[in-house]
Amino acid sequence: MKKPQKKVILLTGPSGSGKSSAARILASKGYRWIKADELAKGLYEPGKPAYAAIRRVFGPSYLDSKGRVDRHKLGALVFSKPSALKKLNAILHPALVKALRGELRAPGPRACVDMAVYFEAGAPDFKARVLIVDAPLGLRIKRLMARGADLKRAQAQAKALKFGPRQRRAAEAQLLNDGSTADLKVKLNRFL
Repeated sequence: MKKPQKKVILLTGPSGSGKSSAARILASKGYRWIKADELAKGLYEPGKPAYAAIRRVFGPSYLDSKGRVDRHKLGALVFSKPSALKKLNAILHPALVKALRGELRAPGPRACVDMAVYFEAGAPDFKARVLIVDAPLGLRIKRLMARGADLKRAQAQAKALKFGPRQRRAAEAQLLNDGSTADLKVKLNRFL
């Protein structure tokens, strides 16, 4: 008997759009929440796939006193300089996609992948329903600042990912998250 295919929903969208809020709702419905950002953080650690390449490309000035990647300092660079972001993405994305494929092999009938950089990583085929979660720019900036970013960093981060017509056509659906959590839940239930 053929094993049923895992039901996977991939949430993507710009920073501050509410992907995590949507993922929490899916987790409450029994979906295993796979956080691409958390997996990516692990890739920066010494001995992990991206560490040596980041050190080589960006230099020791982007390491802290313990020899670890200073993610805050590197983040300030890549969100202000597109060429630096392109270099970092070339290092991180292949390793992240590999790590996500490993996570998706874990047991369980349903998974939710929270991955802002899905399209930047080449839109890998995870056999998932792709949902773009979005919100107006001003609201995204406000949400990022509520999480601790200063205005300049929040603006740069909110504008870093572009979701144009090509990405919107490639997604199964788009969800505008410009209201309350209850509104988001209703919209997500319609998608499901």
